[in-house]
Amino acid sequence: MISRLFKVGKAFNAYPIRIIWVPIDVFHSKYFIQFTQSIPKRKFAKASKRNRIRRQVREAFRLNKHLINERLADQNSGQAFAMMFLYIADEEMA
Repeated sequence: MISRLFKVGKAFNAYPIRIIWVPIDVFHSKYFIQFTQSIPKRKFAKASKRNRIRRQVREAFRLNKHLINERLADQNSGQAFAMMFLYIADEEMA
């Protein structure tokens, strides 16, 4: 699924995150949105920093996923999506 995201997925930037998404078959997913994230080891060498950013991204998604669900439900009538959030900033956001 991840290789498909990079090959045929659509993307946009909302600094400090790049979001890549692709529609998926509803029969292969029991969830409306499949979510994954990537924090680059090159930019954040210490695992503690990467893990902190992961927790922050996951919490931001959790708090705002209802907005994504509403928007997608209006436009795509029940289509499921796979999404990847890539952290593109060079340093941690406060």
